[in-house]
Formats: sequence, structure tokens, C-alpha cells
Amino acid sequence: MKPDVMAQYGLEPNDIFAAIGNQNMVAATGALGEQSGNTYQYNLEYKGRLQSIEEFESIVLRTSNGNVLHLRDVADVELGALNYSFSSRVDEKPGVAFMINQAPGANATQVNAAINELYDQIKQTMPAGLEFTILQTSDDFLYAAIHNVVETLIIAILLVILVVYFFLQNFKATLIPSISIIVSLLGTFAVVKVAGFSLNILTLFALVLAIGTVVDDAIVVVEAVMAKMESGYTSAYKATKDAMSEVTVAVISCTLVFMAVFIPVTFMPGTSGTFFTQFGITIASSVGLSCLSALTLCPALTAVLFKPKKEETNGKKSFAQYVKEAYDAGYNAILGKYKNGVAKFLQKPHRAWIWLIAAAVAMVLAMRALPSGLVPQEDQGVIMVDVTAPAGSPLVETDKIMAQVEEHVLRLEEVESYAKISGFGLISGTGVSYGTLVVRLKPWDQRKGIEHYIDYVMAKLYLSCEDIKDAQVIPFQMPQIPGYGNSNAIDLQMEDLQGGDMSQFNDIVNNFLAELQKHPEVQMAMSLYSESFPKYKVDVNATQCDRAGISPDVVLNTLGAYCGSAYISNFNQYGKVYRVMAGAAPEYRLDPSSLNNIFVKLNGKMVNGEMVSEMAPIAQFVTLTPAVGSATQKRFNLYQSSINPSLAPYNRAPVTARVTCRR
Repeated sequence: MKPDVMAQYGLEPNDIFAAIGNQNMVAATGALGEQSGNTYQYNLEYKGRLQSIEEFESIVLRTSNGNVLHLRDVADVELGALNYSFSSRVDEKPGVAFMINQAPGANATQVNAAINELYDQIKQTMPAGLEFTILQTSDDFLYAAIHNVVETLIIAILLVILVVYFFLQNFKATLIPSISIIVSLLGTFAVVKVAGFSLNILTLFALVLAIGTVVDDAIVVVEAVMAKMESGYTSAYKATKDAMSEVTVAVISCTLVFMAVFIPVTFMPGTSGTFFTQFGITIASSVGLSCLSALTLCPALTAVLFKPKKEETNGKKSFAQYVKEAYDAGYNAILGKYKNGVAKFLQKPHRAWIWLIAAAVAMVLAMRALPSGLVPQEDQGVIMVDVTAPAGSPLVETDKIMAQVEEHVLRLEEVESYAKISGFGLISGTGVSYGTLVVRLKPWDQRKGIEHYIDYVMAKLYLSCEDIKDAQVIPFQMPQIPGYGNSNAIDLQMEDLQGGDMSQFNDIVNNFLAELQKHPEVQMAMSLYSESFPKYKVDVNATQCDRAGISPDVVLNTLGAYCGSAYISNFNQYGKVYRVMAGAAPEYRLDPSSLNNIFVKLNGKMVNGEMVSEMAPIAQFVTLTPAVGSATQKRFNLYQSSINPSLAPYNRAPVTARVTCRR
């Protein structure tokens, strides 16, 4: 709308709204010839809602003396956006950013598979030049982590087999524990399936840890049988029977002790319990199955595969004999040094107590010095950058600051792609003074070296952005555990229970943050609340309004219609329903002087038999006073007061502070 042109024709926003509502409508018009003797019946069909810009421009506002006033004479009509408080680009091209979060309890890989399937469906109908760029997906880190765990699992199995062969020096004796490993793992997979778990990082890590444990029981059985065979037994069956009668109790007791450590972990409550339940059940079940395998499968294999030892007659040494000689030489050397060390401690036993006490003290100091946490933060390959422009900055100024940050991002050799969003901050929230960059780094195999690790990349970006004046740039990673906020920080809330002045309360919050900052474990403390946003307080002169014959609400409604955005109707396009929004053109609402060009309609008077309305600048009735304050004023929801009656008298908003701790 053009307020000055509308004033020349004596129009106010409600006149425009009424004309659009009356001429952009859906109506049932009936039929001709219904229930008659006519040859045909004709249905009446009205065109319905307007669809094109030309149709909206042709809306009739007024007719006088043969002249027709159309909407295009007092306003500009365009197909635009619903909200002009955002702008986004992807890899220096216009783009739209989408964020999809999985529902609680959903499987991440299944959700990602459904999203990828949706991508393929949408791509078939996308116009040329439009494409998807995936900036972050949990599949990247998940599959990379699973690949590393599987690789570790394979290496662990090979190492276990080699170690067993080195100590037993017998291929058949090595084969039996190897088979026991496979059987125990297969049984563990079945338990994981029945328990409703998936092959994730937790269960795979439990399997890696269990590899070295599930082989223990089999080694005990095999070694006991080999000892019997070497002592002169000629029957593998009898050697196995006698050996099992000696080691069965030991195998069962060791297994139960080991399971007793992990089974209680599965009953831990809270978030930690969610993680350790899968871990504990997986490793406990694998050890339990290894015990069953050692008591059933391993004795059967030893009875079948083992043969009495034959004396070598050709004088040639086998590979196993060379291994045994090397093992004996190394073992005897280590055993001799061990005996000498024990003898020295026995001669002066107080040394042992001194070393024991020193080791205990060192262990306690190391435990206190090491950082603690539920899940360590790892390199996920994606950096989030929260940008806060000076309070009150319009979107144009925020875009300029975002462009400077973008230049620093492009200088990083580790960057693969990125998205830039102005008008929304992952930490700061929604507002034209905030922005976010989502930076996707190159794959991990292309960023080898600690200098390319994500922590160092974030540090480089943070230091390089210090030259951007009047802007706060905070690079961070999303938390390792999805669903626990937008960053790996602690959120604190302070509430004013006295209902006092928010400026004073804000000073208290800032003092509290200053004290927090003094603690060495706190890296940064910041408040998301700010009292520095520029404002104008609007005062309506009720006396002046009464003299002009209008009410203050008419003045405020007119001011809101021009300086805000009014939703007045709908229209159909592309098979969907869109909104018709109205507001003054941007050049008519730049500063307080713009109120001189915005007019309000006064009560009309009769001139030559016609009702004529006078227009007056809205500045005659409104006074703007400069002020500073918060961008938004939040209140408690009603249900909070009903849950906690003690908070009923207080409706002041809580102030959130974000604290980032050092690791």
C-alpha cells in the first residue's frame, strides 16, 4: 500500500481490506432450469478466488462520475514471500535450508533411508538447476564410526587367534577357540535381536571388548586337555573327560563373576542407563554364551581333533617347534627377571608397601585430574556457527556481517560445502540480528593430521573472525547425543520471582555470569537475553483523538496495518492455498518522520449532499519516544501457574544463560 496516494482518495487500510475480501471470494451460485421443463439445465459457476497478479490489480475500490479506482492505483501487487525476516544461501547460491529431526525412539538409519527415498522422489519433479545439498546427516558419522568399530573387531579377532597360536603352538588348539569366538558372536547377535537392539556403536563396542573375553573359557579348556595329552594320555576322549572334571567349576565361576559386573549396569536409570543397558546386556550375553560353548562345543572338538603326540623321526623341525622354541626363550627370560624382582621385594618387603601406596596415590590423582563426562565429543564433520549482530541490526546489515563470516569460512581448506542463514541463530534464536552457518567439512580420510581436526578448525575460524567488529561469532558442534540441545553446553535459567524491573534483573544476571566466568572450568558464559535492542515507545494522545472524532484503537489499527503485516485473505496457486498479506511499502516506514506520510481517516462530513472523509497524518495523534529493551517479552504459560500455585502471582519471563565448560 502507498499511504500518501491512498490519502488523496480518502482511503484507509480497512477500505482496501474490505474490497479484497468482497471480490476475492468463493460463492455458490446455483443452477438455471432446475426442476423445469427446459431442454437443458445450466449450472452457474463463479470464478472464485483470484489467482493472477493482474486480477488482484483490477480489484475495484471505488467508482465516481464514471471513473473507476483500481487497487493498482494505490498499491503494488506482487507474488512474494510470507516472511521477509530470513534469507539463506547454499554454497554461494540461493537456497532454502531444511532441518529434519528424528522422533524419539526412532532408528536413525531408517529415518535417513526414508529421507533419501524422498529425495529420489522429489528429484524427478524438480526443475533443471535445482538440486539437494546434504550438509549434515547422522549417517556420515554413524557409518564411519561403525566402519572403524568393525575394522577393530576384525583386527581383534585376528590378534586373538595369533596370540592363542603363539602360546599354544598348535594349529588345532588354535582352531577350537577361534570357532568358539564365532559361535559366541553369532549367539550374541541373536540376543541383540531378541532384546530389540540394533547394531550400533554401543553394541559393536561391547563386542570388541568381549572378543578378548569370550576366548578365555575356550583357552582354559583347550589348555587343560593339552596338558593331559602331554602328560601321557593316549585317548583324547579320556583326556578331555578328566580335564573337564577339573576346570568346569573354575570356568563357570569365572563366567558368573564377570557377568555379575555387567548385569547390574543394565538397571542403571536415566540417560546413562539408556546407554549402558545395551552395552551391559551385549557383553554379558556374549560371555555367558562363551561359557556354554566352552563346556559343550570345545570338549567335543578336543575329543575329536586331538591326537596323541608322536615323536619326530626325520630330524626336521616343524614350524610349531620353531614357535615353541621362540616362546620358551622369551618366556624363560621374562620369568627369570620376574623371579629376581620378586626376590628383591621379599628381601625388603617395605618397598612393596611404598610402591603400593605410591601407585594408589597416583591413581587417585589421575582420576581427579582427568575430565569426566557421559559421552566424549567427537569429530562429527560439521561445524555450526552462531552469529549475533549488534542489537537492532536490520536483515541487510546482518547479511553484510554474514558475508564477512562467509569469507573466513571459504578460506578454510577443510570446508566442503556450507549454508548461510540470516534471521535465525541456533543459539540466539529467531531475529533479524542473528544468523547461522552450517559448515560441512571434508571426509575424515581427507583431513588426516591433528591440525585438521574439527576442534582446531573451529579455533582457526573463531580467531579469524575476531576482526569482525560489533559481531559475536561462536563456532560449535552439535552435541554428541542428539536431542540434548543445540550445543555441548549447560543451560541455566534464572527467574525473577519478585516481578520487578527487567533491566535491574538483567544486571543481576550479568553479575552472575561475571562470577561464573571467574571459575577455571567455565570457558564462556553468555546470556541470550539483551536489553540493548533499540525501540520506540508508542503513545497515543487520547485528547487529540477525541477532538478529531476518532478512537485510539483506530489510530493503532491503522499504524499496525501500515507498519506491520496484515493477513486479509487467501488465494489459490499451484494447487495450494496461499495468503494475501498487506502492508505499507518499505519506503513509507523507514523512520519516525514516515508517520507524517501515513494518514488516518477522520469522521466524514456532508459536502453538497455527499459524505466526504478527511485524512490527517497519524503523527498528530502518535508520539514516538526512543528507548532500549528486549527484542521480545516472554511470559509463563498458564499451565505453569496451575501446576505450581506459588508462581501464580509472578508472570515474569525466565532468563536463559548458556555456559560452556572446558574439557
